[in-house]
Amino acid sequence: MSRGEWVRLAPGAYAATCEWSRLLPIARHRAIVEEVARRAATPATYSHFAAAAEWDIDILGRWPVRVDQCHAGASGARSAGMIRRRLVGNDVPQTVDWGRHRLTTPAQTALDLARILPFVQAVAAIDQAVWIERPGGALTTPADIDSLAAASPQRQGTPRALRALAASEQLAANVRESQTRVVIRSLGF
Repeated sequence: MSRGEWVRLAPGAYAATCEWSRLLPIARHRAIVEEVARRAATPATYSHFAAAAEWDIDILGRWPVRVDQCHAGASGARSAGMIRRRLVGNDVPQTVDWGRHRLTTPAQTALDLARILPFVQAVAAIDQAVWIERPGGALTTPADIDSLAAASPQRQGTPRALRALAASEQLAANVRESQTRVVIRSLGF
């Protein structure tokens, strides 16, 4: 293997640099998520950015290097290697089957991201999940996200997520449109 011809996705997994460079950032993260999941020794629940990539929920900013998994409990789960473990306390996240693993639903994914991201990025993530003109239709609804938030109102980040949900729009076709709308509103126009 010549230096620079291959990109390392995960230990022992590579992609040709020329092919990798053609992918959008969301597709790159999706490829990493799928490779990590394929190599996982035990079933896991993939969440946050990992689930967003799988659901095609784009984000503002850089995609993370690590792959998100969520774990119940208040402690005990440690991030290591390619995995970032996120504790969800006693909440049971809403998930669907994803091969031998679980994946948080679009509503859960949007809520999880809105709980941890800055306001503009949170609005953009929710907009992507509820976008009604998406090919195949919206992935979820504002009501579904609100219902999940109401089920765990004391969870850290929930008030921030609800503010982002209130500012979301179902017609925002991309994250830059969401960003522009939020900035224009914040300037008072």
